[in-house]
Amino acid sequence: MQGLSRLLSPARIVLGSLLLTASSVAQSPAPEGLAGLEISFYADPTLDVIFRCSDTDLNGNYNQTGETIALYADVVASPQEANVPLDFPSHITVSPDDTVFVADRDRWIVLALNDFDEDGSANEAGEHWVYFDGTVGGNAAGLVLATVGGISNREPLGAVWLVSSSTQAGEAERVLRLEDRTLDRDANDATEATVFATFAESDPADRAIKGVREGVDGAVYVLDAGSMTPAGRGIYRLADLDSSGVIDSSAEVSAFFIPPVQAGDDWVALDQDDGENWYLLNRGNGRIWRGHDTDASGSIEGLEMYALWQIGIGSDWQDIGVTDEGGIFLGLLGGSGQVAFGADINSDQTIGSGESLTAYDATVAVVQMSSPFGVAVDFHEHGVVGDPFCTAASIVGCPCNNSGSPDAGCVNSTTLGAILEGEGSSGVGNDDLELHALQLPPNVAAVAFYGMQQVGNGNGQRFYDGLRCVSGSVRRIGLAQVDALGNAHWGPALASSQGLVVGTTYHFQVWYRDAAGPCNTGSNFSNGLSITMDL
Repeated sequence: MQGLSRLLSPARIVLGSLLLTASSVAQSPAPEGLAGLEISFYADPTLDVIFRCSDTDLNGNYNQTGETIALYADVVASPQEANVPLDFPSHITVSPDDTVFVADRDRWIVLALNDFDEDGSANEAGEHWVYFDGTVGGNAAGLVLATVGGISNREPLGAVWLVSSSTQAGEAERVLRLEDRTLDRDANDATEATVFATFAESDPADRAIKGVREGVDGAVYVLDAGSMTPAGRGIYRLADLDSSGVIDSSAEVSAFFIPPVQAGDDWVALDQDDGENWYLLNRGNGRIWRGHDTDASGSIEGLEMYALWQIGIGSDWQDIGVTDEGGIFLGLLGGSGQVAFGADINSDQTIGSGESLTAYDATVAVVQMSSPFGVAVDFHEHGVVGDPFCTAASIVGCPCNNSGSPDAGCVNSTTLGAILEGEGSSGVGNDDLELHALQLPPNVAAVAFYGMQQVGNGNGQRFYDGLRCVSGSVRRIGLAQVDALGNAHWGPALASSQGLVVGTTYHFQVWYRDAAGPCNTGSNFSNGLSITMDL
């Protein structure tokens, strides 16, 4: 994760500064294995603000300047003036293209946010819009929300799944499929909003759909915490077996993850990691359960489930957000303004001593959240990207015995070798890939380029003071001026500007001037970096 702190410039905290307090925060080390928290998002229904959090100093919390920013606030001063008010933003999800979808349970809308200009705010015109209007007359399908019980999205431009929960007798619990088929940035047109599943009941307590997730396998999963569930409270799998677009038979609904019944059960949230492990939050018992369908039987049973984390009763935990590797964020509703994080670092099926921390605390944080009610994790692997190759440790050897570190290019006039690293993600939809060259001579010119092949099977070829690592339809990305610290940067938006294609592997390198270099050729190269683009 080295270099992550450079991803956020001072411009990214403009809106967040509206909520600054005068407190300062002491730096403290995080328990081993818990530093470098993922980017996460929180819907705060007390402040009506959507927050984005990033652990830029890698110390295991979001309390420092620039780490917690108000991505969207419905009342701010001009010129960043939002025009979509919020009443109770309760559920939140993040798409791989960095669009944040927020469901407001009292306004009956889904708000979409995308900070396209990356200035830290989605309050500008064009960066926030009503994706779905569930009020009377709000959409051409005539679907009216009662209240919201959950939201999920996994694919860019894919379906947004929304739970419409019942509030009175005669209403039904429903799962809606919302999809922008006309590409006008909303799902309010005819055929764009449909009822995917209906759970009939005579009383609002009979069925209680508390969350929805599109699984890694493409099926839709819901948490049913009602008193009349078919097989008990827990996760049910919805599979459209006849491809009708609707769950229209009992065979298409199956019990998937039903934990044992305990006194005080109050199941409120579910999530899944990339390893297809499922997580359930039991607020009543203060526990988080984990399960995995190890035998591929179609359900999680017996020893395939266990209580992972005893978080304690008496706290109003509302939602969980799970990282791609199984770390868990918990938002606490109320005036305390806290976010907890835990991970089973030693893989003993328990989050125990030294495996959890307070990721955010409003009493010491620079920017204050009040009630992080809805939680979502940006699971799209923003961080270090790519596989280095062709370093100073290559069997070819550097041109004038100027070998150096095995993670860098050949040594230059700084007595170090240049390091090329990728940060952001490899997603074409995200289009947030950045290239960072480090340990270059200060204040010189550098050019980044890429090709389709590695020279010498990845070992490179001696060229000037370094190794030429890349060949095959080589294309120049652009010239950059190295700063006084020896750093140069390219991106984001490299996927769109360079025409990078999903499923293709590209090999990147940086060539830079070095008049005082050890081999006296005038220039040198970084290591190579291979990146395979995905969605």
